[in-house]
Amino acid sequence: MRITGVVYMSKEHSNLWKISLIVILIAPIAQFATDIYVPALPDISIYFSQSNSFVQWTITAYLISFALGQPIAGILADKIGRKPTLAMGLSIFIIGCVGVFFVKSIDGFYFFRFIQGLGLTSTAVMMKVIASDCFTGKDLIKLMTYAITVYGIGPIVAPALGAYISDVYGWKYTFIALIIFASILLLMITFLLPETKKSKEKTTIPKYFSNAKTIFSNSKFTFSYVCGGLCFASSYAFNMIAPFLYQNTLNISLMRYGYIVMLVGASYLVGSLLNRYLIKFFSCDFILLSSVLISSLLSTIFLLATLFIPNIQTATITIFSCGFIMLSGLMLPNYIAKGIDVGPTLNAVAGSLSGTVMMLTTAVSITFLSILPAEHISTVPTAFWVIALLNAVLFVTFIYKK
Repeated sequence: MRITGVVYMSKEHSNLWKISLIVILIAPIAQFATDIYVPALPDISIYFSQSNSFVQWTITAYLISFALGQPIAGILADKIGRKPTLAMGLSIFIIGCVGVFFVKSIDGFYFFRFIQGLGLTSTAVMMKVIASDCFTGKDLIKLMTYAITVYGIGPIVAPALGAYISDVYGWKYTFIALIIFASILLLMITFLLPETKKSKEKTTIPKYFSNAKTIFSNSKFTFSYVCGGLCFASSYAFNMIAPFLYQNTLNISLMRYGYIVMLVGASYLVGSLLNRYLIKFFSCDFILLSSVLISSLLSTIFLLATLFIPNIQTATITIFSCGFIMLSGLMLPNYIAKGIDVGPTLNAVAGSLSGTVMMLTTAVSITFLSILPAEHISTVPTAFWVIALLNAVLFVTFIYKK
């Protein structure tokens, strides 16, 4: 009996280790799916003979499907299980990547980017759901900390890797890299991941919408994630505008731009790590209020500098951008914490709804910002200023001390 018990515990420990590894590895793929090809947006614009805005909308197409698909992934997770939902989503994503590689028109690019986003909704939802199925308390917090840290590494590694692949092989091969990454994950899920769904209760469509109505009736929940979406929008806006600004206006090479955007991505991770230190000494409200005010001031100074300082240096633009993105990385965990404080957000329903709100906010924001002339020197600070203003108004009106 003792030997059997040892074998059982060893097997359980092995499963938890495999589950942890898969949760951590699926964390960055949604970020990779955009960050790896955005350094080559100017080349893509030339390839399809389209304006900057039309090419930027490939990001919007992805974000819209990524947002709208999360409730579907949440329902499927309860109906057919976590493992099949995740495997099906990655398979759909791979199909979308293959489609982009062979696409000949910008409309086809939009379509397959939409397919990619739809597929990767499963990773965003299942990362939280599988973790909460198998872990509780400090173990859950520890696993999610690792996952979020790896997610934060995505914006650092992906642009540099994408710039290198695009420069050497061409931008379409960035999607071959994504196919390889997703295929490895799919094989791991198929052979290593056990089904983690324990409850036999299945979420019905009426029940899902009833839960959604209850959740959205709390404005603090909704606007916490709207503001979180604006934090995401700051990095997406930079990734959408900066390739044209740096490469076409400032005459920075594709490879050098890859290093610059890697630095900006690192600043986002620095912000989230800084928050872990500050939260020991200050309240969530204080950190958010301070960050909102500082980001508003910083974006205003940045905008005025680009408007009134002739021949502003590339380093100055990059430093201001790093500062603003760092503040977004600092604010995002606190907005998520404010939303979680309203109710249970680690279940499939609320977890998918929070992602939907954030990604829809991001998609709508960058769609409007794509109207701005991407190659103009003041476009990046203008985008940051608009995001900071919206963030400040919504935070003070709907979240602060409510």
